[in-house]
Amino acid sequence: MDPTCGGGTFLAEASRVWADVPCKLIGNDVDKMLVGLTDIVLALSVPSHQSFELQCANIYDCEDTFKNYWAGVDCILANPPFSLGLERVAFRSNLFELGYRNSDAVFLDLCHRLLAPGGSLVCLLPHSIIVNADYQALRLAVERDWDLCGIITLPEGVFYLSANTTTRADIVHLRRKGDKHRPPSHLFFANAPSVGIPLNSRMSTYGENSLEMIVCDNRVQECLGLRGPSRG
Repeated sequence: MDPTCGGGTFLAEASRVWADVPCKLIGNDVDKMLVGLTDIVLALSVPSHQSFELQCANIYDCEDTFKNYWAGVDCILANPPFSLGLERVAFRSNLFELGYRNSDAVFLDLCHRLLAPGGSLVCLLPHSIIVNADYQALRLAVERDWDLCGIITLPEGVFYLSANTTTRADIVHLRRKGDKHRPPSHLFFANAPSVGIPLNSRMSTYGENSLEMIVCDNRVQECLGLRGPSRG
């Protein structure tokens, strides 16, 4: 599932990576035109043994729209809106009640409601949530409900040319805790100094895509369960 799917890029890529795996792809966006674009993209790319379903809803006011998905989603991959101030939400959000009245905090609680126990969330979050002292209470609350699987820090300015923001972002991998699911035995922490794209309009050289190197690293693949433990 991608609750903020935009034009469906993440869903189409998930379908490509899971080429031989029967699955259901679920997308949502508040913009009807983007939902329509996602519909076209997935109709042209998703194989017959996979299916998809799309919604158009405000994720912060979606109690009825998402009621059939609560605690039933296996994986969420998303790039949610960053640090939007919220006055209210339509479902109970522990982090909102803790005083973090922004889209980042509420998105985490939304994903916790959507995911089945043991389900994984991989999303982009502002770097400030990971490191700033102001978010210490949020991080402690997240640790009670989630198992941290890994974090990849992205370079500053990675969204400057596409979204005109210099906000630094991290890729965060969390797994919803469940009685039958043990915490991960290994975690991955990595820094991506370059991502294979220019970070501003003045850059003429911008290096390789460090993310590809990180994902292919044997140690990261062991943490993700894609490779058996190495010897020595």
